[in-house]
Amino acid sequence: MEFEKIHNKGQAQLFKNPYLEMLTKTHPLVIWGMYTPVMIYMLYYSGTIGFTTGRVTLIFLAGMFFWTFFEYLAHRFCFI
Repeated sequence: MEFEKIHNKGQAQLFKNPYLEMLTKTHPLVIWGMYTPVMIYMLYYSGTIGFTTGRVTLIFLAGMFFWTFFEYLAHRFCFI
């Protein structure tokens, strides 16, 4: 078996289409920049409709648990 050298820049290519591939390369601060204003607004909105701090914290923790559980199940059973 002959060894073939892989010519990439340390990142695996996900798509053959260069435009889709370009969309997979983003700096982590872009994600924070998109979601931070949404999180701030949702915290403000939860206060205006009468949610208590304890209820907001409980909903946040439940969301973190269910998202983590969903990610586990998706990677365990869908991406075989």
